[in-house]
Amino acid sequence: MAHEITAAVISFREFKRELLSDRLRNLPITSLPPTFYNHMLNELERFLAVLTIGTPDGINKENVLGEHLLWSLDASGHAAALAGDLDKVEYSLRAEAECFLIRFDGLYIKAVELTGYCRSNPPAVQPVLEAFNHKIVKVMQDFMGYLMELKEKILKDRVLSSLSPLIPDHMYREECYYLHKVAGYQPEVPKPECDPGRPRVEQGESKGA
Repeated sequence: MAHEITAAVISFREFKRELLSDRLRNLPITSLPPTFYNHMLNELERFLAVLTIGTPDGINKENVLGEHLLWSLDASGHAAALAGDLDKVEYSLRAEAECFLIRFDGLYIKAVELTGYCRSNPPAVQPVLEAFNHKIVKVMQDFMGYLMELKEKILKDRVLSSLSPLIPDHMYREECYYLHKVAGYQPEVPKPECDPGRPRVEQGESKGA
């Protein structure tokens, strides 16, 4: 089974690589920008690493930085995509998305530097890393609240955009998965109550509510 999954992921990765190549050459495929495909490839390659070498030992808490580097950059892309797909008149929602974009970009840069700080000898980064874990979890929780609010507005036709409710729903699942990963590395960070594997939202399910 593991070999079949790995083969499927590799095949899917090659497909995404082709899409990225087409987009970089401005070939008409989809409306998604190159960075969106790039982040998809980041996720697939992270999953391949887990399949081939297993999940890193949670005892080494510095390994959580790999999750931060992947998912803070991904969340930044999510925020940028939402800001771009909301109608121009949705100033408040667009401003919130752009604020999250800036915050996630800043967190990503800090995660890059923290990765370098892990080279300190004797190791001295752990207190700063633990504080960072709590900080990024709080920002991600705030973003997830924004995603839930946006999804409900879309379902009830209360927002102007080109977004399907499946978009914030999918983003919410990814952020939820990430929070579960962080909690696995640092027990002091409570596990989120969300379930990334729950049934996906269906178009129109909340209309009239």
